[in-house]
Amino acid sequence: MSLTLEVFIHMDAVNRNEWTGAGDARPLTELGKQQAERLAEEIASGGPVNALYSSPAVRCTESMEPFAKRFGLPVTVEPRFKDTQGYKAPAGWERGDGKGPDPLGGASSAGSAYAALHAIHSALPNGRAVLCSYGDIIPALLAFLSGAHGLEMPPRLDKKGALYTVVLDGDRASISHRDASDGFPA
Repeated sequence: MSLTLEVFIHMDAVNRNEWTGAGDARPLTELGKQQAERLAEEIASGGPVNALYSSPAVRCTESMEPFAKRFGLPVTVEPRFKDTQGYKAPAGWERGDGKGPDPLGGASSAGSAYAALHAIHSALPNGRAVLCSYGDIIPALLAFLSGAHGLEMPPRLDKKGALYTVVLDGDRASISHRDASDGFPA
């Protein structure tokens, strides 16, 4: 019995430097909506999907809308896949020097995402699911998985349409990846 989780970073969103609203309210652009449609089509070609998960951000939930329509499934918002806020350390554990991201914040963010991954695995011990989150939490989760399971760290894929596949089988894990497909909207 194993869980296969297709993981991707949200599609093209409104520029963060031009957005004046709350960070998590930043939506997809029209290009991002086209990209989400294309990725849903590509993932559907790989077989059935049993569950859909997203971080709370609008750009992530909007990236999952084509998946919900295609597979007839609700999108479960999982708050533990939230933005790392620059890897801010847990309360009471902040660095005194204030220099850059805090390694404890990265560890805390990765651990939170790892706990969410195990909750997904408990809910769906055998099947295939799709997860959309941010460009900081996904690498943190992959680094945590790689370290915890003695895996080679996959390359960092920043192009929209890139996909990581995480397989949890009992107490074993594996990570594979693919870059954006040829002709992916850019």
